Amino acid sequence: MEKVPKGLLALLSTINSPAFVMNKYRDILAVSPLASLLEPALKVGANRLVSLFTDPIAREYHPDWEANTASVVAQLRIDIGADECDPDYQHLVRELAADSDRFRELWARFDVQLGGSAASIIRNPAVGDVELLREKLVAEPNDLILVIYHAVRGSDSEQKLAKLRSLGEMETKALGAELHPVAQLPDCGGCSSPSSVEVEPEA
Repeated sequence: MEKVPKGLLALLSTINSPAFVMNKYRDILAVSPLASLLEPALKVGANRLVSLFTDPIAREYHPDWEANTASVVAQLRIDIGADECDPDYQHLVRELAADSDRFRELWARFDVQLGGSAASIIRNPAVGDVELLREKLVAEPNDLILVIYHAVRGSDSEQKLAKLRSLGEMETKALGAELHPVAQLPDCGGCSSPSSVEVEPEA
């Protein structure tokens, strides 16, 4: 079982912005209440990439879906790096290649991109389009990734996040305890390079 350290969970509970913890395979392990309100696909047990590429409802929350998917696949290639024999990476790449034409197209490009601050637009039905910056912080010793979305101070998007927070507090207080670790993905066996997965771009 892969667990989120108590200190990291405590930190997550203090962040006044949408935030979540994932492992290097993009399995979501813990989510702040505001992140769940912002985008329902951000839930414990989901895989961030699988949701983004295969869930049509999750896609509706990303009006910048084309640019977003290109960016995350290029970052995935960087993150795989020397771990290309990792069976869990193998499992993830093969699942995405089997289920998503868009992923196959992007994987065939062999683009790479370093992570870091990036702009993203999330279309929330309660408050509309929210323009956010995304930060990724790696937490040792398990190399878990803390992802934080934040709005520019004084912007309309900051006000929208505040409104969403207020709506969530009025609807339910139970969400504040939903910070649960989940199990690691099972090994898929074998050691063929995920970079060698045969995928073809869309015609």
